[in-house]
Formats: sequence, structure tokens, C-alpha cells
Amino acid sequence: MVKIKQNYVFVSAVFAALFIIFVASFAAAAVTIVSPITGFNATSRQLLFINITFVNLTDVVFNNDGADHLNITIYVNSSGTGGNFVQVANLSYNGTSFVQGLNNTGNLTIVNSTTNFAAWGYINISNTALFQDNWTMINVSITNWSATVESANNKTFKIDSTVPLINSANITSPVTLYNYSNANTGYLLLNVSIHDARGLSKIETVFFNITNSTGAQHNSTILYASNPAGEYWNISINTSAWADGRYNITVWANDTGGNLNNTGAVLNFILDNTGPTGSVSCTPNPVNQDDTATCTCSASDSVAGLNSTSITASPSTSNTGTYNSVCTAYDIAGNIVTITGTYTVEGVGSSTGGSSGGSGGSTTTTPTIAAGSTVSVTETQVSSGYSANFNENSKISVSIKPSGATVSEAHTVAVTAITTNKVTITISSDPITLDLSTGETKKVDINNDGTYDLSVKLNSIANGKADVTVKKISESIGAGETGAVSNGTTEDEGTPETGAEGTSSTTLWTIVGIIAVIILIGLIAYLMKAKKGRR
Repeated sequence: MVKIKQNYVFVSAVFAALFIIFVASFAAAAVTIVSPITGFNATSRQLLFINITFVNLTDVVFNNDGADHLNITIYVNSSGTGGNFVQVANLSYNGTSFVQGLNNTGNLTIVNSTTNFAAWGYINISNTALFQDNWTMINVSITNWSATVESANNKTFKIDSTVPLINSANITSPVTLYNYSNANTGYLLLNVSIHDARGLSKIETVFFNITNSTGAQHNSTILYASNPAGEYWNISINTSAWADGRYNITVWANDTGGNLNNTGAVLNFILDNTGPTGSVSCTPNPVNQDDTATCTCSASDSVAGLNSTSITASPSTSNTGTYNSVCTAYDIAGNIVTITGTYTVEGVGSSTGGSSGGSGGSTTTTPTIAAGSTVSVTETQVSSGYSANFNENSKISVSIKPSGATVSEAHTVAVTAITTNKVTITISSDPITLDLSTGETKKVDINNDGTYDLSVKLNSIANGKADVTVKKISESIGAGETGAVSNGTTEDEGTPETGAEGTSSTTLWTIVGIIAVIILIGLIAYLMKAKKGRR
């Protein structure tokens, strides 16, 4: 029986001890920090709201005479790790009637006749030396009139008033005062690197606000960027619908702590999707074959500005015809356009000859016609006498109206063979072939109407080229003359000139005929004389 009583006493003692521990544990946690909650992020540098409750689990007696009181003392540790707490000196408060006053040490003096109470107030966290941007631990302690700590409680929260780090140097695209165009990629990349300087918060949202040079928002559009990796935020935009001109971009970034930075900006970059404009001109135009033509390009760009032009300044003039001269123009934004002009080559080339005299003299230029080439000339040119240096198998074409004709006819004059002192010339449509010696002129009736229509003269032969003059004439064929006709190949009578090396074929045959007649007359006279002698 004694043993049972001893066991009962032992068990009762154990339960009593556990109850005391249980009550003591609650008493130690009697003060509760309702606000701020653990992990709270304070971004304002002004007032931090503090809300506490106190449950009097111990037998603390508060007298109404003010002699007995509780002090609520608030401490802070900016490292967030506990220890080295500093008492907060600047407090403001509000609450119920038991809140009596605030002293200079940062204590809220509570006078209360009840056992439990709640109170709230503010901590001014503008003191950056005491409240740094960091994880911060706050401690609220309750002491009684005899300075015995009745209860204390800690909460850890975050102070982050630092905005994300962003400035113009972080914006890698676009670049201030740079020029952009869809000609390169078709898209404009907006790219920025942003990070939180303290590492207390994460970057939450980044967007680009685009305005034109007048400050108006472009298309009322805010472009939200994505975060492909690390600190980089970007977006690629198609600017094909944008008007050419100057734009500004402001980057807005906020972190999870609610801090916003919109000071990073790119000012006055240029969007130019229009290429340069201009023209090409060549002088002289037309140009003689093998002469020098000079082509120039005049271009401009009203948005980004002209970068450069490229053109062949001295194009080829070796062959006759009309050709394009192409200029490539580049603007500073990267747009490229081609600008085309034309030039015409007419019997091009230069062989300087002619005469000089009088006051200062004069110089004429005889064009050269390349072998196998045909140069078109006008009836006006032939009427005044058209001269050219003909290579073998080169020709001119001309439409002329022969004497007595009512319509123009197309003809060609071709040099088909050249020797050291003679050329062969064929006049078509119905071919008439002439052989000319140096200095010799022949006339041709090209439509068989008894009138010479063209004269052809071989001026000289040099370096394998025949200097020939073709002239339109209208001369009646004289009595006794046998001119060439359009359907024959009879050579026309040439007019020998002083110093000519040959005799005309007509004169030669006349002499031969006279000699034959004389021989015939002599033979007849001889035969008649012989007959008389036999009688």
C-alpha cells in the first residue's frame, strides 16, 4: 500500500513538472508579433507597421496607479541572423486606452488593469544606417515593472528599397543615334541586361515603351520582354509597318519586391526601311565607239543618310548600241538600291584627224566601225558626207530617198575587203560591188533611174582601216557614160584625181577598142593592096 502511494506521488510529480514546462513554454511565447509576417518585404523607406498581442499567462499584476507597468521594447538586427540587436529609438504608436506614452528609448509604456492586451504602432525605417537593405530580424520584448522579461518574440522580414539596376549602358540593342532597317534581318532586336543589385528580389517584369520623336507612344503598344537566360531580357519586333523616322525606347523593370526602374532609355535611334533615290547620267551621250564616256551617280537618302555609291565611271564603248549604266546606292541603315541610266554608243572610237587653220584651227573626229559591226547613220549625215574608219566586214546602214523617189529605201554600204591600197565595197539592197583605189571616187545609181544617188570615196588606208566617205548626190548620168544599175555588178566610172594610181576601166576599154579598129582598118587596106598587085 505504501508502494502504491509512492508510485502515485511519483506520477503526480511528473505530471506536475510537465504541466509547469507546458505553462512555461506558453508564457515564453506570450507576446506575439502579428505584423510584419515572416518574409515580409518592406520597400517603403518611411513607416513599418508593427502589430503585437500579449497574453498574460503568468501572474503579472498591473496596477492602475501607474506604478506598475509593462514596457514594450523593440530591437532590430539588420543582418537577419540574430544577436547584436539595436534598440529602435523612433517609434510612433496607436492602440487602446492602455497605451500611455512613448519615451526616448524606444519603449512603449503600457499601463493596464487587464491581463491581456493588443497594440499596434509604426517603426520609422528611413534610417538607412539602422535599417539597411537586407534581411532584418525584429525583436519585441515585454518587461514588467521590476524589469523582468515577461516575454519576447522574433520575426524576420526583408527590407528592399533598391530598384533593379538598369541604364543606357545595359541596353545592347538598339543603340542611341544608330540606324536600323528591315533590309538586314526584317526584325529589330530589343535587348537589355537587368539584375537586382542586392540580390534580395528577383526581376519580375520587363517591358519596352516605344515613343516617336514627338513623344507619342508608338501604336499604343507596350512590348513585354522574355527572359531567355540569366540577366538577359529581349524581344524581337517586326518594324515593317513602322513609319521611317526617329524613335525613343524606355525600359521599365520591376522586381518581386515592387521596386520599379524606368530610367534606362535609348534616345533618338533611326528606323529607315526606305532605300536611297537618285539618277545616273553619262556624258557624252551618245558617245562614239571606242571614245570615253563618263557616267556619274547622284543619290540621296532623307532618313538615315547616304552611305556610299558604286558605279562604273568609264563603261565599255567597244560595241555600238544602247547600254545600261547601273549605280548601287547604300544608305547608313543598310538599305541597298540599284539606280539605272542608259548611254548610246554610235560608231564609237576616236581617230583624230582633220585640219586646222584660221584663228586657232579646228579638229574633227572620224569614228571607227569595228569589224563585224553595223552603225546606223541618218540621211542628213550622208547628205553632208559621212566619213568613218571602216574595218574589214564593217558597214553602215542608212535610209535615204533616191532622186525621183517618193519613199525612203534602206541600204547598206559595206567594206568587204581591204588591201594596202585598194578596197572592195558592196552597196545593197541589190548588191553593187565597187573596187576603189586610194583617192578614187565612184558614183552609183542605186535605183536605175539614170541619176547617180551616192558617191563613194576612198580617202586613205592606214593600220588595216579604210577611211571612206559616203555622200548622197543627185547627178544625171552623162552621155556616153555607163553607170551601175541596181540589178547589175558593173563598176561605175570613177573620176580620177590628181595623183591617182589607176586608170578607169571604161577608158581602158575605149583605148583597146580604138587600137582594134586601127588594126582592122590596116588589115583591110593591106589585103586590098595585095589584090591589086596580082592583077
